[in-house]
Amino acid sequence: MGRIIKPFEPIPDIVGLKELPDYEITREGRVFKKAIEKEGYNMKRFEVKTFADHKSGSCRVLLKRNGKRYSRGVADLMVQAFYPAPRVGSFIEIYFRDKDPFNCSIDNLKVFEF
Repeated sequence: MGRIIKPFEPIPDIVGLKELPDYEITREGRVFKKAIEKEGYNMKRFEVKTFADHKSGSCRVLLKRNGKRYSRGVADLMVQAFYPAPRVGSFIEIYFRDKDPFNCSIDNLKVFEF
């Protein structure tokens, strides 16, 4: 697992993922898995490691739910979490302002709906 965040440490602008409710994402593109200690039931967050998908040229994370693995692009998760849902029948394209597909902070993303 990734770095452990102390219980109840506030993380600014963190949003839960609708598709995978055990996970959260920050405006900087850091993905966290929520965990509960069994004894004290204290909430903790574990940072999920990102990896480079050289085939697609993107930054991705591997998430788990009910024993199944899901590979998701961090930029896609950012758009789902921080941008309004696109209109039905339309699609979106994500551009990186600094041309670096591994910099998935919200300030670096530019989203177009077609």
